[in-house]
Amino acid sequence: MVSRMRVGSRLAVSFGLLIVLLGVTAGAGWAGMRTQDRVGEDLAKLAAAREAVQQFLYQVAEVTGWQGLVIAEAGTVGGAAATEPTAYNRAGELASKAALYQALDALETVPLTAGERATAAPLR
Repeated sequence: MVSRMRVGSRLAVSFGLLIVLLGVTAGAGWAGMRTQDRVGEDLAKLAAAREAVQQFLYQVAEVTGWQGLVIAEAGTVGGAAATEPTAYNRAGELASKAALYQALDALETVPLTAGERATAAPLR
């Protein structure tokens, strides 16, 4: 059948097939780019979640450190004086506690699974 076609017709069919193949290739490339964009967005969300967890761990360690200093100060100056909100170590503990609560309030829970959201909800 192809051998009976004229040269111009053969070229037209070849060009048409080339256009179809270029369209398929472009569509596959576009779909691959969209998939890569979604993967990049997911990775960015995971990186933000990891950073939030690291921040929580730091804040918790800071609060417990201040608590130890308040206890040590209570042994030297007395419990009432050490737990006054204006006492240096108690003020540091309260500031760290406020920063921890602020970080918990700002936690983005959308990318979390249902189980992770259930774990994060009572932390405050």
